[in-house]
Amino acid sequence: MVDTITNSLRDEFWIAVTNSDAARVKELLGHPQVAVLVDSICPESVSMGNMFPIHLACTLGDERVCQVLLEHGACPSRLSVGGYNALHHAAASGYGECASVLLDGSNTETQVQLLSALTTDHSFYLAGTAIYMPGGQTAAHVAATNGNTDFFDAVESALAEGSWKDTWDALLATPDFDHCTVTECALLHRHERLAARLGGGCPGEGAVALEDRQRAIHRERQARFAQGRARRREEERERRAIRERFRPKGPVFQECEEGLLRALCPTLWEPILEARRLFEDRASPAVTGRVRDLALSFSPAAPGNGILLVPQIFAVDRLEEIVLALEDYERSGLPITRPNDKVPLGMVLEDNPGFEGLLGFLEHRVFVPLAWVLYTSLAPGIAQSLAFNPTHRKTFVKQYFPGRDTKPTTHFDPSVLTFSLCLGRSFEGSAVYFHDMHNNREDSCPYRPAHPKPCTDCRYVHHHQPGQLLIHRGKHVHGV
Repeated sequence: MVDTITNSLRDEFWIAVTNSDAARVKELLGHPQVAVLVDSICPESVSMGNMFPIHLACTLGDERVCQVLLEHGACPSRLSVGGYNALHHAAASGYGECASVLLDGSNTETQVQLLSALTTDHSFYLAGTAIYMPGGQTAAHVAATNGNTDFFDAVESALAEGSWKDTWDALLATPDFDHCTVTECALLHRHERLAARLGGGCPGEGAVALEDRQRAIHRERQARFAQGRARRREEERERRAIRERFRPKGPVFQECEEGLLRALCPTLWEPILEARRLFEDRASPAVTGRVRDLALSFSPAAPGNGILLVPQIFAVDRLEEIVLALEDYERSGLPITRPNDKVPLGMVLEDNPGFEGLLGFLEHRVFVPLAWVLYTSLAPGIAQSLAFNPTHRKTFVKQYFPGRDTKPTTHFDPSVLTFSLCLGRSFEGSAVYFHDMHNNREDSCPYRPAHPKPCTDCRYVHHHQPGQLLIHRGKHVHGV
């Protein structure tokens, strides 16, 4: 864990990155206690906005540091504020060399992922001036907005080696949230030669039309910001009402941290504490030999392809307290957010003040350390591809009823890892089935309103029992 690294080593690493000292960065990353920093968020003293080291290198335009970070496992797809990945930062800063390093050092799937990722609407203040960054933009939109011709040189070079020409053409024609294509972004910001290169007509054409378009876009942005402010005010009113009118009952919501762990996991609380200690010191070579023995103490099952099952981790009577609290909330008349239209009987919990303390405890103190121990021991190849450094959590509960769930689908999750916990009570059915991993093709995740029996695509079927914890990768195609 970053907290266990000495301040001097940590500071040296960030100084080396910000000073574009590639040799020193490489030397420091050879130290096991520094290696975990390659996928850690920069401290605010270095950079604001949840930037990772790879983002910082691309912003500074140092392709050598960028290359070193990639060689040591940096993930270019990680997102900073506004939904920017490393390629977005390279496109925004005007450094084509970093874009080349990112694209040349990635396989086809990662190249398409980097180029296809979209930003979110966001704004910030710079020297007292509000700066608006439009959402829905690919790295190509960002490059066109900034007149970054080197970026397009890098893409064309990668295209010569890749097989995603059709994908690139589609991205160029994709509008952002301001309804601007890549070429239009270049035109609107007066990069007319770049627009002509992208197929946007001759330089100097359409100045009057562009002025009209800019004014229309400004009006749309103001309206969208007003809607966003109104939505945030309404959400804050809802949260305030929940805090004032709802207090979960039951001892499980009143326990201190150690007491809560003992209550929820009466037979496994000591191994979970040990998992947390090893996870926090995971950069030390000394923990390697202790992980496997600890993993076996959870009696895990590993059906294959990264699916892990802890058969009896939580006490059913304590989980019943959570179920009762959920039912109390359902009857309270307070606002309920549904996960999506395919989960009509679900309830989103991560923004609910009544449950946020419990959820934060489960994520940081139980689920993440436990997953690290299990994957490191039972699926080390998969563990190397997971950062175990969550930046966002989406939590919801779901109750299944025969005849009332009319839209069950085969799907994959927008997550790195999914933790599925059976809260209990008597039931039949609701088995979870798994196909193969999603491979970014539409036909790899077919819409199936009624899952066929038998199913030729099924690789594993799990029948939940109260208190069991099922863990799988988000891109593993599955359904209920």
